[in-house]
Amino acid sequence: MTRLLRSMQARALILVACASAVSVAIGCEGTGGGEDAGASARDAARSSDAPASDTRADAFSSEDAASADPDAAVPAGIAITAPLAGADVSESVLVRASAPTGTASVGFFVEDESTPRCTDDAAPFRCLVHLDPAGPAGPVRFTARATVSGTPSEASVTAMRRLRTLDGCTDALGGCVARWVTEGSAAGFAGITYENRDGTHARYDTSGMPGITDLTNDEGNFTWGTAGPSMDRSTIVIANVSKAYTSISASLVRYDVAWGRQYTSRYETQFLADKLFFYPEHVDCGVEDFYSFQTAAVFTSQGSSGSELDEVGKHLYALASMSSAVRTRLHDAGVLMDVLTMIHRRTRVASDAAYLTGIAHPTAFGNYDNDRAMALLAHALTEADLPPVARITTTDDTSPVQIADGPTLRARGFVTGGADEYALTADATTSRDLNARPLTYHWRVLRGDPSYVTIVPMNDEESVVRITFRRHPTAMYEGDGGAASTRITRTSNLLSIGLFVHNGVDFSAPVFVTSYSLDAQRGASGENNLD
Repeated sequence: MTRLLRSMQARALILVACASAVSVAIGCEGTGGGEDAGASARDAARSSDAPASDTRADAFSSEDAASADPDAAVPAGIAITAPLAGADVSESVLVRASAPTGTASVGFFVEDESTPRCTDDAAPFRCLVHLDPAGPAGPVRFTARATVSGTPSEASVTAMRRLRTLDGCTDALGGCVARWVTEGSAAGFAGITYENRDGTHARYDTSGMPGITDLTNDEGNFTWGTAGPSMDRSTIVIANVSKAYTSISASLVRYDVAWGRQYTSRYETQFLADKLFFYPEHVDCGVEDFYSFQTAAVFTSQGSSGSELDEVGKHLYALASMSSAVRTRLHDAGVLMDVLTMIHRRTRVASDAAYLTGIAHPTAFGNYDNDRAMALLAHALTEADLPPVARITTTDDTSPVQIADGPTLRARGFVTGGADEYALTADATTSRDLNARPLTYHWRVLRGDPSYVTIVPMNDEESVVRITFRRHPTAMYEGDGGAASTRITRTSNLLSIGLFVHNGVDFSAPVFVTSYSLDAQRGASGENNLD
């Protein structure tokens, strides 16, 4: 128990140091030879992205390592416990090692690199390694090195890197989907509903989408969940509402969640029923970001009326590009929009490492040319390789304000003149993989100054953590998630933590734990509109 407490205390410190590095240059888990630059950060403490254990770990021994790589010397004392010898791995790989009590640290290496990807100084020893997103496929050797009782010790294992095969269709997306439907490898637009809820004020043209159900009304949010396909669990819906509360200078989403406390009853309920709604931020996310939360359960575009329409089209094409078997299975499980959201966010960045940073998860999404990438990745999904789904619950919560409280978002905040610190326990064990693959858990500071938050793992898997938030001052952050040329520097008081789970192939869409430190909600000025 003493050992566990010391390990947890060490990890709590590095959550700050590692997240700082990430915000600058995809540190702690960056690409290249210094991947998981936590080697330097962990001199102070342990990585905020310490992955969870693989349930297969106890089945592996140093003898397995030797059989995986006959040339590797495996002195007694250290063994790699994950991945298994010969196991299939993808772009991101959790490498774990066991070592005798008293081992000060373990360094993790890939192939013949001389610089460790990570140096972990607390058991359980592990490192999340990001391989080159472009490959190559084939064998890849992982090595763990430590000094045990004054003697160098080393173990290696060889796994098999495989790449997801993309079709590479270069036709217009409509042509690609048509060919795939003819081949039987895509579901097409039949079975998808597009719903416009602003009375054609900003309506997506679905004329090139044969079989789609196209509905138009002017109900906005006012009959949400009581009429139309939004009430029907059997339907798959992509909808847009290009409206705002102009009289109080707020977007529909910000007002309904921050003032109306309708996140769970409105937005999350629909998301979990495979309905994804699109809104413009209007004046809420300009030079100043007025949002008091972040979520993947509703889509917010950068701009005003109509700015969301290109993203509506991308998501419709991605849904049509999935195979019937994949789309049906995800829909039956109620996680179709989780996977679609992951596809959208992952294809806006070049690597898994970047996906685990704030640049991939803005409050509002600017324009970005990833429509083809989304369709190709959606088409490449197989039933055997379905992405995982993240969920959270919270307990022992001392926060003064609860803005949203659901399995995809726990949004909290401070009050005027109140305490400057609060804490909660976040539990991610309700996350799941439809193919029952073991999950690893990754808690990342995506927005705000990480020195104002402490994350302490409560178990070795780090599926349960204790988070302490301190009142956060106004700070600057860069990026709207679009092309680099469109990124601006904004001010915000929001501190966001994203939870990602990984199943050995893909990361999930994020779920969020957020803390907001402004004393009161207020309307955004017209000057905050960047259109």
